[in-house]
Amino acid sequence: MDPFEHELRNALRSPAPMPATDVVRLNQQIAREYRRKQRVAGRILWVFLAGSLAAILFMYWLFFDTDDPKLTLVLAIGIIIAFEGTVLMKLWFWVLHSKFATLREIKLLQVLIAERLPAAGGLSAPDDIALAAGDAAADERPKAPWPTLPWRIALGLVWLGALAGWIYCFSVRPDTSLDNAVLYYEKTLEPGRDIGKEWSDIFEVKQGMNCFHPILKPAAGHAQAQIKVGPEGKPYNYQGPLNDHSRFWFRTTFGATAGRYVIRAKLEQAGAGCTLRVYGTDAPKIDRYPHAFLLMILGGIVVAIPIVWLQYRALRRLDPDLAR
Repeated sequence: MDPFEHELRNALRSPAPMPATDVVRLNQQIAREYRRKQRVAGRILWVFLAGSLAAILFMYWLFFDTDDPKLTLVLAIGIIIAFEGTVLMKLWFWVLHSKFATLREIKLLQVLIAERLPAAGGLSAPDDIALAAGDAAADERPKAPWPTLPWRIALGLVWLGALAGWIYCFSVRPDTSLDNAVLYYEKTLEPGRDIGKEWSDIFEVKQGMNCFHPILKPAAGHAQAQIKVGPEGKPYNYQGPLNDHSRFWFRTTFGATAGRYVIRAKLEQAGAGCTLRVYGTDAPKIDRYPHAFLLMILGGIVVAIPIVWLQYRALRRLDPDLAR
């Protein structure tokens, strides 16, 4: 119960007129208290929106930086979820804002009634009894439950575990070292001659490796191409984009067994001459789809637990009924 509640109820029961100075002071106190509650709710909203915007921008950057269609799908779903979360948070804020505004007007109306009723001799006995009963019910109303110590410890351990897992998953990158790699194919591309033209070639793999590792390395600037790689006479194992940033992330998920392979490519963008190389590497395969999904889940837990905890504490201070 807010500090002015008892004073307001006593004024409603009192047969003596409420002094004008008390009326002004009580009105200011009511307006100030509910304005504070609305500002706290607004701060919670803005913190959540800022965090969601940062997550959306990060996933947006990864969306255009990756070459994996599965990863782009996961990132697109994550962007949609984060956006919908902002919509729900704004709905929560406006519901709370409307509640505080309505309660403020009701309290101000009660002050006006308390100022006018004493002229008629105060409240009648039944009304006085009803107000007293309301006071008792309000005082005996159970407070919002506060999480017990085991729950706090459990949430803290979950958050620490999620943070450690997120840091580990984020730090794990595909091994792009070419120390033990075998060069299968190499071709030099010139912008004036090859850009916009699709070409194909055949290369032979004599030493089978765990994964193909294509690299597009420009002499300067940025380069991007579309490539298709697969065994001769069979469907392509991989087809998709390849750019000069892909060397940090890209590795096809099919093995480079011995045999003849077809590579078909089209240079889409190049500021200068570039070299297309296809390596074979025995580095372990990393399926980026579950890796990215796990990264998003752990990141969501790391962000969500503090936000929910702070929101619960703020709501418990604002209104115990809301935190129940």
